[in-house]
Amino acid sequence: MRNLIISIMVLSLANGLFGQSVTIEKVKNAYQSFNYEEVITTSKVLLESNTKLSLEERSNVFTMTAVALYSLNRVEESRINFIELLKIDANYELNPTLISPKIIDFFNSIKNDFKQIVIKTEQNTANTKQENQNEVEPVIYINKTALVQSAMAKSILLPGLGHFDLDMNTKGWLLSSSSALLLGGLVYSVIETNSREENYLSETNLNLIPQKYDLYNEMYKVRNILIGAYAAVWIYSQIDLLLFRDELPTQDISFLPSINLNNSTDISFSLKVKL
Repeated sequence: MRNLIISIMVLSLANGLFGQSVTIEKVKNAYQSFNYEEVITTSKVLLESNTKLSLEERSNVFTMTAVALYSLNRVEESRINFIELLKIDANYELNPTLISPKIIDFFNSIKNDFKQIVIKTEQNTANTKQENQNEVEPVIYINKTALVQSAMAKSILLPGLGHFDLDMNTKGWLLSSSSALLLGGLVYSVIETNSREENYLSETNLNLIPQKYDLYNEMYKVRNILIGAYAAVWIYSQIDLLLFRDELPTQDISFLPSINLNNSTDISFSLKVKL
């Protein structure tokens, strides 16, 4: 085990020393001497061990390696090295005075294919970006007809409540507040009117009958005014909701309210809506 570790350390040290001794000048000398096997071996070590090579120096190393491989009929390996060269500089040109036309033609065919791949990649990237830009956020469809119908149902109970469903908050607060006040006053006036009517009808003192009647009649008028005011707010609330039809399909709407008031507390309303 100890001998194995020592051997590995020796080999690593030897590789390190060998790598440090390989320079681009050594690769050039082997290339100019047509010693292509040495070019291939030394250039591989140089590229793996020397990370401080400039782009121009790396381009020269890949060029010499590719030419050496092609000259040894190792075409596919030569192609790989030429592609690595084009990754550094897609517009790289071989020197026709130093390299044979056959190798230049081979390189130019690889270069043409490489550019086509780059163009297709750029087009696909551009198309993908365009598609992402053209993506439309999902549209949430709201059935406003059903929304208005629901709002009207709430406003039948208390005018103004339905306006909140349609984001008409200011008008909703005004209508609901005034409706609540009118309704409270109306309930009180109805109870008080009935009470005063009973007092008036049950009075036996002839001197007090006119006074009791006046009290009853005064509250009776107040009750009727409150009924009319509440009815007006109620009708306005329904009409306002029916007219709130932005982005809704055209609808046939008929609105026919009627209010019947008499000397009793019976009140009737009629509302006909065709959607």
